[in-house]
Amino acid sequence: MKTSAMLKRSGFCVLMLAMVLNASSVFAQGAEKTAPQKTKTNNSIDLFDGKTLDGWEHYLVDPKLKMSDVWSVSDGLLVCKGKPLGYLATKKEYTSFKLVVEWRWPPGKPATNSGVLMRITGKPRGLPKCVEAQLKAGSAGDVYGFHGFNVKGTERVLSTENAFVGKLSGVKKIKGAEKKPGQWNKYEITFNKGDITVILNGQKVNQAFGCDVVAGKIGLQSEGGEVHFRTVRLTPLDAKSSKPAKAQKPGSQIAASKEIALADGKKTTIHFYKSIPESYNTKDKHPLMIFLHGAGERGDILNVVKKHGPPMLVSKGNKTPFIIISPQCPKGVYWNPSQLSKLLDHILATTKADPDRVYLTGLSMGGYGTWSWAAMEPQRFAAAIPICGGGRAKNAEKLLKLPIWAFHGDNDKVVPLARTQVMIDAIKKAKGANVKLTVYPGVGHNSWTQTYNNPEIYKWLLSHSRGK
Repeated sequence: MKTSAMLKRSGFCVLMLAMVLNASSVFAQGAEKTAPQKTKTNNSIDLFDGKTLDGWEHYLVDPKLKMSDVWSVSDGLLVCKGKPLGYLATKKEYTSFKLVVEWRWPPGKPATNSGVLMRITGKPRGLPKCVEAQLKAGSAGDVYGFHGFNVKGTERVLSTENAFVGKLSGVKKIKGAEKKPGQWNKYEITFNKGDITVILNGQKVNQAFGCDVVAGKIGLQSEGGEVHFRTVRLTPLDAKSSKPAKAQKPGSQIAASKEIALADGKKTTIHFYKSIPESYNTKDKHPLMIFLHGAGERGDILNVVKKHGPPMLVSKGNKTPFIIISPQCPKGVYWNPSQLSKLLDHILATTKADPDRVYLTGLSMGGYGTWSWAAMEPQRFAAAIPICGGGRAKNAEKLLKLPIWAFHGDNDKVVPLARTQVMIDAIKKAKGANVKLTVYPGVGHNSWTQTYNNPEIYKWLLSHSRGK
């Protein structure tokens, strides 16, 4: 009897415990809808603790108003009235970090405008110099740089200039991932040196590069209407946690790659060799040479790119004052100037290459690529050297101001000399004065070996600078 009674009592206790645990779980789920999430790593910082605005300062276009007139804490939420224009900012400054921000437009009220501001610098004003991850309804995921703050990308790039935003550069989102008004949205933003990646509600919606690397404050914008925040958490990226790649040793040539977005929304990766001179440093600007190989070096084995030309010479120990970029063209296709242009954007944003001393050269299929890219964007280059390639005579007028020194063998059976000669004649006929052709008597298709072994071509390249 005693045992039976004890079992009954034990069963009752277990039942009651299960009911309590179940109720606790229900309450916890309900609380998660409003309270800030507290899951964090050991070195993360809750910029907003759900209780006070300690550690924050503010700027409003109406100096008579206090912080509390626009910003307040209610039931664990950071509430912004949205008017007047201004922002809340941390007192501390940060450079590289991972930032988690959760926000919503209040239930039953219109979705309006706000933003997450990063690396705020300069004088306080309605919209400060900074990078903004847009919160505006329908535009969440857009990234902007205001008042000359550099933000670059490969697709969806935009720019404008006016008194409010100053000189603006930015990148539109890849796709939309916002939730309906009244529901919580979550940004996970990684800002590492000059690169920024934006994840919205678990989906990657944007990526930019070439951002100014400076220490600045983190801000939340007041603009338009009421908005709620519940999590504002920052994890600093120091040398240990971000694990940055080792700096390339001056005088070396390394394999590298860059993923770029295509016009149809797909992506491709360009693999290339990057050589930097022994004189390379991060203070001075250095001339940049882009080398385009021939048809025989296409494919996915990068090492074959060093078969000819500048990358081969560097691999043999030849000294050079240039940063040299030698991309590889995929098998079965030809050089695509639009894709190469995006690679050039990346190189200019991530190295100390001088944008006024960018030189283009290539052999055979790369000679064709040189003529083609130079005609598409002659303003990007200071000079060009196409070797045993050809172009379209109708593009001659686009090349009148670009210094060009072409080379070809008169016994070339693969690409006849006439392919180069027609370009030179067309440019001269259109009154282009800074163009010349060197013809090698008795030489067949390989007119590149003696050209790239000639120190005079490098002196000639360096004698030209864009706009001079």
